[in-house]
Amino acid sequence: MPAEFVGKARAFRSRIADADAVAIQIIQQTTQQLIERQRRHPVPRTDTLASIARAWRVQVPAFGRASQEITLERKSLSIVEVRTCPQHYRAATWKDDALEPGLIVVRVSLAIAPHEKLSLAMHTLAAISLHGLGRRYQRGADTSDAAIIADIRALAAAHERLVKLPEDTRFDVALPGGRWLGTVLDVRAAASGATDRVLTARTFVAV
Repeated sequence: MPAEFVGKARAFRSRIADADAVAIQIIQQTTQQLIERQRRHPVPRTDTLASIARAWRVQVPAFGRASQEITLERKSLSIVEVRTCPQHYRAATWKDDALEPGLIVVRVSLAIAPHEKLSLAMHTLAAISLHGLGRRYQRGADTSDAAIIADIRALAAAHERLVKLPEDTRFDVALPGGRWLGTVLDVRAAASGATDRVLTARTFVAV
């Protein structure tokens, strides 16, 4: 692949990383607020929940976001956000030092209600290798950030339909201007060690 397109892929990943750093900071801050409140009282404050919902809507960067659902009630809050993040990932069957740079799409879920322990979970839905992202720049007609993110969103949206396929099954996800091609893999996060069934896109082909 020409270096031009690898460079574009790296630059996009860098912009995603900048947004992700801000998102992580806001998520950590708001989660800590809820933890500290629960230590003092089992019932969340209405104004605290409203402030946290507002922070996720306004302060968590829209860039890299695939979707966001916030359900705010008087004493409960639920947030589900799907985001693209930079990551080095590995398949569960790879050697421990075998890491590949690229992007992952994660679903972050936060929930709190009276007398219930705060729940914060993150699951990986999809992964795109740097090579696959470079092919998207090389072969896709529209290479704007909005178009790239839309294609990443479509890959993540296919997770529910394809996740029950056996590991190592090949898949393709049709898009307006092409297709993601890849394999269903059990991928272990380098940092946490958690394993999720993930759609790993290895390349992109034009229609």
